[in-house]
Amino acid sequence: MDTPRVTVVTVVRNLVEAKRVDMFRQCVESVRGQSWPAVEHLIIDGASTDGTVNILEQYARQGTLTYRSAPDRGIYDAMNAGLELAGGEFVTFLNSDDFYHDSHFLAVSVQTLLQTGADCSYAPVRMISETGQISEREPYFGACLLYQPICHQTMVYKADILHHYPFHLNFSIAADYEQILRLLLDGRHFCKVPLCGATFRAGGWSVRDISRGNADIALVHLSLYPAWGMSPKQCEQLSESHYIPY
Repeated sequence: MDTPRVTVVTVVRNLVEAKRVDMFRQCVESVRGQSWPAVEHLIIDGASTDGTVNILEQYARQGTLTYRSAPDRGIYDAMNAGLELAGGEFVTFLNSDDFYHDSHFLAVSVQTLLQTGADCSYAPVRMISETGQISEREPYFGACLLYQPICHQTMVYKADILHHYPFHLNFSIAADYEQILRLLLDGRHFCKVPLCGATFRAGGWSVRDISRGNADIALVHLSLYPAWGMSPKQCEQLSESHYIPY
């Protein structure tokens, strides 16, 4: 049987200007160092103007990755573009400043998906704070109806399933949460990977703008829950009451 391929999608824009080149190189090396024998690293660049494309071209000539550089309508639009271009049977998204600290993470994720027949997998995540402190966070599905239950960078999806769940561009910060919530509400099968293999650097745009993020989460609730019998007022009160009507 042919080894199924995993496509890792990473979205970038103006890495040089943002002083994130070293982080990006760590991201690339962590994908290249994965033990799973069939991994494609696809970079979606948002028409960078600062020399980022030159860095991508160097890696592309080495055969390390493939990339596309074109204007987009934001990070989620770029992620959707990556999904459309992905050639793997499985797809995952890794931010340009995050990385895999365990070389077996993708292998264990794919093997778990194949063994369980699940539609997508998730795992614990290692977090590095802005002050350099390292901690590990467990997924918490008990809170999934209220806010993001897992770190998106730990998820691996079956590509044929994910094509039915693109990121909705009307959510500027919480489109990944909205996608996960749609998967859950539709009864898609999740499986937990018994390995913490991905590192997430805290301090990104969704963390810095907490009030905007909370407002986006409220819009997610309002977009999905009325179809399940909740009133708009109940949706708006969720973040304060933490009460989900049966």
